[in-house]
Amino acid sequence: MPEWMKISKLRPVKKHNMLRQTIAGALYNPRQKPASRLLIIAARYDRLADYRCSVDIHKQWGGDLLIFNDKMIGHAIHVDAPYALANAIFKWSLENFNFENE
Repeated sequence: MPEWMKISKLRPVKKHNMLRQTIAGALYNPRQKPASRLLIIAARYDRLADYRCSVDIHKQWGGDLLIFNDKMIGHAIHVDAPYALANAIFKWSLENFNFENE
């Protein structure tokens, strides 16, 4: 049995937590775009949050958009594809920041 399945059996999501997070997400309304550079990351096959929400954020705020298209990568990208995620963030960071002067 995969590790995440064991964890989900030991620590199931409580209905009130799921409801609270859903309400918080629905009510969240950022007042302004973050001042820093943005890398918006989503998974096309996420079954919890539609990746098109990230596309909409990208359209509104700009920045860079990375969508993982692998059917094995879902909402928990950091669990499903940790090395691919780390590599993508590392590569993006090298392309967008000057580390020589820091």
